[in-house]
Amino acid sequence: MSPPVRSEQLRALPETAFESYQTYIAKVSKYSTVTVGTEGHRYSVPSHYVGCRVEVRDYPSKVVFLFQGQIIAAHKRIFSANSKVSIQLEHVIDELCKKPGVVQEWKYKDILFEHPVWNVFYQRMRAQRDEQSSIKEFLKCLALTTEYGRQNVTVAMQLLEEQGGLLTRDKLQAIVANDAFDPMDIRPARRNLVEYDELLRRKV
Repeated sequence: MSPPVRSEQLRALPETAFESYQTYIAKVSKYSTVTVGTEGHRYSVPSHYVGCRVEVRDYPSKVVFLFQGQIIAAHKRIFSANSKVSIQLEHVIDELCKKPGVVQEWKYKDILFEHPVWNVFYQRMRAQRDEQSSIKEFLKCLALTTEYGRQNVTVAMQLLEEQGGLLTRDKLQAIVANDAFDPMDIRPARRNLVEYDELLRRKV
């Protein structure tokens, strides 16, 4: 019979939970996507990594991409027997801004209007300009999401549209950057103090 194992002979438990994943190296395609798994699902990474070889970490519920040890993109895992594509706007918007003419024929242009506010904002811009200049300006507006985040840009679009007038990227950035007005220009509202006299008379 083997002697009992003493506690000092046991290894300490790991400080973090063990994560199971498969890892391998893959090349980023000219479309800024990486093919993962036997189903051939494609996931986007930032466009400046086109042509690079990246590390793929294929988890049960997510897919993570690293370049030189640094995480550059992460997606929820696609569960489908057929090949699907997961494109993140922030990964491709810079390249689209350089080539706005390709948008009309781009297979995944729906991501440019995935939020109802974005679609309404673009339709309003479209009514103010010709098609080519409107899509060009709209892409510049969406590019602000990489710096300020989607939620902030979306709210700014609503505020700018309510103001009326020509919709531009510069006006949108002024709002989202919180410098659309000078705080020193704010003046306290003027009140008619006679209204309070009426309240006092009613008490009496």
